[in-house]
Amino acid sequence: MLTHRPHNSQPPTPARAHAPGFTLIELLVVIGIIALLVGILLPALSQARKTAKTAKCASNERQVSMAWQAYLFDSKETFPVWTDAQGGWWLAWKYGGNLDWWVPTPPTRPLTNYLDSPEAFLCPEDDYARKPNGEPLDYLVSGSIPGRVYTFYEFFGNDYIASTTLLQTFCAEVDRQYRGIRLGDVQKNHSKLILSGDPDWYFAVGDTQWKAEFHGKGDKANIVFLDGHVALTTIERGVSETDSYSFLHFDNVPYYWTLAGGASREYFKELLPE
Repeated sequence: MLTHRPHNSQPPTPARAHAPGFTLIELLVVIGIIALLVGILLPALSQARKTAKTAKCASNERQVSMAWQAYLFDSKETFPVWTDAQGGWWLAWKYGGNLDWWVPTPPTRPLTNYLDSPEAFLCPEDDYARKPNGEPLDYLVSGSIPGRVYTFYEFFGNDYIASTTLLQTFCAEVDRQYRGIRLGDVQKNHSKLILSGDPDWYFAVGDTQWKAEFHGKGDKANIVFLDGHVALTTIERGVSETDSYSFLHFDNVPYYWTLAGGASREYFKELLPE
């Protein structure tokens, strides 16, 4: 007797062959290749992150540069001045930045009205200065918390130190009328003269017993130059002038500084960093 299959039924199919899995050797080879790729990519990713942070720092300093230009425009091209014998050095840090500084009564910051974003004064690669033996800069070490070291931004509210000379560091002994230096008084090339920047530049040029490394070894620093442009610059340790930059010395300050208050030119020379 014949039997009929349903019209839409299919003939039975043979059992599908079971696909073989990875062997142990193949698995180890794959793991080795992945590890090799990770080893190749991680340094590249790390360098990319570092490059991005350096670019962010430069972007911040362009904002700082524009704030400087706006301040000078409103101030008849005259830099701010501090009426204290050592205040010019402090003003070199406190000209702008975070007003929530850890000292209870922060000083007036002349650029705050032109750039009210504290983050613009923060370098993503902020690091503290060190002595040759690796110990941190003395005044960045907290006495209340053993081992606590402040970053520059935590201590000053600003990561971009300005030229101490342009801000008349020792004006109380040199110019008793506390007159700010004018752009027209500066004879150095404005496109090479350092206005402000990562502290690497100052600790390489103005105070060589310390060292800061915001952007890696080699004293590289993002610099705001007096003409307003910003550039990542290699600072030669202990060298105040190269083809790329210059740091203002006593020979380039206005003559009236040596006359006011009876201060001598030789005395002024001793006060400025070599």
